[in-house]
Amino acid sequence: MRCTTGCWRCSTRGFTEEVFASGPVLAPAPLAPTGRGSPADGGVRLTGRWSWATGAMDADWVIVGALIERRDGTEPTLAVVPADEVEVDDVWHTAGMRGTGSHDVVVTDAFVPEHRIVAVADIYGGTAPGARAHGVPTYRWPLVPALALTAAMPVLGTAERVTALFADRLGRRVLAYSGVAQKDQPAAQLRLGDARVRLRALRALIAATADDIEQIVARGERVSRSMRADARLAAAHIVHESRAIIADVTAASGASAHFLSSPLQRAKRDVDIASGHVVFDHDMSRELAGALAIGATISPIAMI
Repeated sequence: MRCTTGCWRCSTRGFTEEVFASGPVLAPAPLAPTGRGSPADGGVRLTGRWSWATGAMDADWVIVGALIERRDGTEPTLAVVPADEVEVDDVWHTAGMRGTGSHDVVVTDAFVPEHRIVAVADIYGGTAPGARAHGVPTYRWPLVPALALTAAMPVLGTAERVTALFADRLGRRVLAYSGVAQKDQPAAQLRLGDARVRLRALRALIAATADDIEQIVARGERVSRSMRADARLAAAHIVHESRAIIADVTAASGASAHFLSSPLQRAKRDVDIASGHVVFDHDMSRELAGALAIGATISPIAMI
């Protein structure tokens, strides 16, 4: 028999038994609170539409952000909904990252039990029920740094790959009209050297940021909002710089780099689209980190 008080132990057990009954699942997570939930016996009735649900076509479950009506006001939450209760709207027609299938999803008056709902404040702070139920530091990571740093890694890796391709291209490319090997041009050598040192700095930044947070959660301590904002800024900076590096070396690769057969143009398009993710908003990330560094007031639901 299970208790009826809604304690975190029973909530976690109920969630695990239902969602992970058949093993690991694919769960796209459009987190913006564009849905609304109204109280119902044992949970809420959820309705809404969410954009950019990556992997929606193959989802087992979908995690969506919603504003839930509570006795003391409206609470930002995340709700987990079975994929068969979600309509996928095919809208993902983009210049890059086409393979992610980040379509819109729509939910209409679906019932979501309380054990599949968690407060955004707990997810952001690393204090969700799973953080208490499992003795592994990973579960205590705050969501935004984990999301931002993880998503920044393939962008950084793409910039590293593009730089390697540029170096290889230099060894074979002869400039039209001059007949000069590009590898012998100081300007090309300068661009390559600049890209390589910038990439080393970015790799060091992402490693140091992740290590600092891991040490805190391993001690069982909570990561401060200021540190979480700094981590989001680090990720946004890595993506911003990686995009600039790709643009720089692609610009020095000649017009043929833009043929559809060239991996350089594909990388540039994909990273251009990736950089548009809200968590990589360079201006907002700098603003939040700067504000918290001086103790200024920010929105209680700011994405940090």
